[in-house]
Amino acid sequence: MADWGISKKLFVGTGALVVLLLVSGVVAYQGSASIETQLESVIYKTVPKLDKSREIKENAAEIKSEQRRVLLSAFATIGSELA
Repeated sequence: MADWGISKKLFVGTGALVVLLLVSGVVAYQGSASIETQLESVIYKTVPKLDKSREIKENAAEIKSEQRRVLLSAFATIGSELA
């Protein structure tokens, strides 16, 4: 390498940079494909599950509220009968 001229050194250096740039591009492309796959998984699998979970939680809160209302109504009825 010591006997190489400046033009050959510049050519090899630029070639090495181009190869590194291509490798970097391939790695970035594969990474973006992986991210796309993960995003599709979240959109089509996780989000619907979270939506159903939220719906179940809301329904459970509504049931609890209705149970309280029924119990209070029953206690009010029993209380008025005892008085």
